[in-house]
Order: sequence, then structure tokens, then C-alpha cells
Amino acid sequence: MKHVKALIMKFVMSAVVLGTVFTGIYNYDFSDSILIGLVLTVLAYALGDLLVYRNAADDSDYKKETLLLQFLILFYLF
Repeated sequence: MKHVKALIMKFVMSAVVLGTVFTGIYNYDFSDSILIGLVLTVLAYALGDLLVYRNAADDSDYKKETLLLQFLILFYLF
């Protein structure tokens, strides 16, 4: 169920942006914008969420390094 919810959310967000840009500005057909949004949603979900995020989510060393990097950046800024 969480996969379906994530896919729907990604599709709605990309369809709104692509529909606004392609249909509103460049006068593409709305169906073409929806088709491009659908293809991009499936590719982004398959490559990003299922492959990259799943492998990086369980690594506690990664979280520690990210926290340290964020602290150093904030320390440098202030």
C-alpha cells in the first residue's frame, strides 16, 4: 500500500509541474504531459526509491557522517 501511495504522490506532483510548464507555456497537448509525467514517475520511483534509498536507509554510519557534515556546515556558516 505504501508503494501505491508513493507512486500516486510522485505522479500528482510531476503531472502538475509538467502540465503547467508544457501545456501552459509550450502549448503541448495535456495527454502528452500526462504521459511524460507517468513515464518519469515510474522511472524515478524504480531507480530512486527502490534501488538507491532502500540500500542507503539502513546504514547508520551514513547517518552519522551526514549529521557530522551538517554540523560542520552550520558551524562554518555561523
